[in-house]
Amino acid sequence: LSALIAHAMGGKVFYSGVWNPSTSGQFLGLARTHDQFLSEYKKWWGKGFRLKALATHVLDGTVYFSGVYNPSTAGQFVGLGRNYDELLADYSTWWKKGFRLKALTSEVIGGQARYNGVWNPSTSGQFLGLARTHDQFLSEYNTWWGKGFRLAGLCTYVQNGLVRYTGIWNPS
Repeated sequence: LSALIAHAMGGKVFYSGVWNPSTSGQFLGLARTHDQFLSEYKKWWGKGFRLKALATHVLDGTVYFSGVYNPSTAGQFVGLGRNYDELLADYSTWWKKGFRLKALTSEVIGGQARYNGVWNPSTSGQFLGLARTHDQFLSEYNTWWGKGFRLAGLCTYVQNGLVRYTGIWNPS
């Protein structure tokens, strides 16, 4: 499993995934509360696994986290429940430390957008476009495509009836 998406609808949770050929070990943890997720993350970190993919969903006002873990001993930073400004601060801090955003999810809780990110070691270029409208996102997509960047991650949320897009572009 290399990518995972989760969403709740009508009180039920639905998952979608992308599988690639591999013979390496892997752990899948689904629908964990914040504290359960952090406990599981620490457990698998100690066993030499790192988060490959992250998915979130909201059910009855609670955010649930699902993760795919692959064998690795590389460094990693996970930031959960960040608002817009906190995510940008994390992004800047970890950029300077030689980390780039690998995965990002978003949801709206109590009327406020929240972001969850995974940073892995890298010094490559990257562009993060947060909370864009449809037209802003398409314009940014075309701009970064022309500069040789490709979309490496995308998440959306709906707030006040408007869909917001957040994209991660990497050189490619």
